[in-house]
Amino acid sequence: MTSDPAKRLGFWRGHDCCQWSGATCDNQSCHVVKLNLRNALA
Repeated sequence: MTSDPAKRLGFWRGHDCCQWSGATCDNQSCHVVKLNLRNALA
């Protein structure tokens, strides 16, 4: 089982990862260029 205390993984669904919470994409390439994995509860 995966621990997900910040409940972020539940938002990582679907094919458009640029819409995922914590994902930042390059507007021209539509590639993820940054992931914010910081736990806001910590």
